[in-house]
Amino acid sequence: MTNNITTQDLCKAIEENDLSKVRSILAIQDGEPSNCIDEQNSDGWSALMFAAKHNDVETAQNLIKRRANTTLQNHQGQTAVDIARHFKSKATVNILNSQKLLTSVNYPTVNYFSHAPLNRRADKRKDKTWLNEQMKNSQTKYIIFSKLKPLATKLSGENRFRLAVINYEKISEILGEEMEHIKNIVFLGVEESLLMPDSDGQVKQTNDDCAWFAVDVGEIDNASNKFLEACPDTLYLTPRPGFLQVHMEDATILAQARPILEWHQFNKFCPRCASEVSMEEGGYKQSCSNTECASNKRILNVSYPRMDPVGIMLVISQDGTECLLGRKPTFPAGMYSCLAGYMEPGESIEDAVRREVLEESGIHVGLVEYHSSQFWPYPAQLMIGCLAHATSDRVIVDKEELEDAQWFSMDIVRQACIKVVDHSKPPSLWFPPRQAIARQLIEHWVDLGSSRL
Repeated sequence: MTNNITTQDLCKAIEENDLSKVRSILAIQDGEPSNCIDEQNSDGWSALMFAAKHNDVETAQNLIKRRANTTLQNHQGQTAVDIARHFKSKATVNILNSQKLLTSVNYPTVNYFSHAPLNRRADKRKDKTWLNEQMKNSQTKYIIFSKLKPLATKLSGENRFRLAVINYEKISEILGEEMEHIKNIVFLGVEESLLMPDSDGQVKQTNDDCAWFAVDVGEIDNASNKFLEACPDTLYLTPRPGFLQVHMEDATILAQARPILEWHQFNKFCPRCASEVSMEEGGYKQSCSNTECASNKRILNVSYPRMDPVGIMLVISQDGTECLLGRKPTFPAGMYSCLAGYMEPGESIEDAVRREVLEESGIHVGLVEYHSSQFWPYPAQLMIGCLAHATSDRVIVDKEELEDAQWFSMDIVRQACIKVVDHSKPPSLWFPPRQAIARQLIEHWVDLGSSRL
């Protein structure tokens, strides 16, 4: 049986809820490298989801051994572990959670905007000759912004986007003489080529690495429209929700490029003497044009792109059965999330977490555990995700910061995690999307609880 036929049969068997046929098809594929095991049917269900529904431990273990993707989602936004929880498939929940914990030991959590597909090559930022050569290289890739909105294309049949990629020749053709008016071109890094063995069997890095740059053409008259006309089926993505609908690898490149372009657009004059500044080091430094300015004689944080650290924390009750979630007045109806707040000078992460939780909710926190971090390009924040263990339980809401904050049981949170949100009729409790670290913290706590079912 060929892979194509097997794939079609597998999808049909899942749709027909035929357990024996699914197991038979997977047995045919056993030991073979095939994408069949991750194929999804018309409802987005994979074989692993199907096994989770039926609490088919043997099939689930077989699929995990063959590296089935445990993060796939069906059209209702459910992963295999969500489905296992929904159908109370306790044995399968334990297997999937054990796999998740094992994976997290070897491969730490990688959040959205944090995939890092490019080597930033900071060592090349001061090499103006190399940068100029790469800018005009026919293999070099540019991503285009207009007033900080990236040019993108929509993936066929999906509500997701890829960044539009253009070379220097195409940009020059579109802009013509206006090309001279581009002031800031930011170097993003290189796509590293594969390590290839030579004729002697020695593995060497090839020299054809592809450089990436970002440029904003929004200040050039009519340039934005010229790119839309020259690049069919493209559009400029708005930050919300557009940035959260970008392919993961592209999202990270977007999160690197946009804040640096924004920094240059909003910081055109020296904060010390008000003289014009110039861009250096591929976009990662600004220097005052006044040679006598004190800013040129010492290292200042205004000379480099700014990133603000934010503590974001899921507060866990003293007995571990509830978590504290809050909502701001600006949140959509029914949405609750983790508490969060900016760190202040002189604070450790732990102190910032304890202070923010106490200020916003009146809850005292003892142990603070780090989970993972996420860059958040709205405009440039480093979200430091933590689990905060409460030492008190009486909630006193700071109404200037929050509209509401309350404790939620694990069962209620677990059910909210697997609900499909209809934004025209939102439920009384739902959470930020999976692209947000807040959602990852909430699901991590639920997974820890589910592993003890």
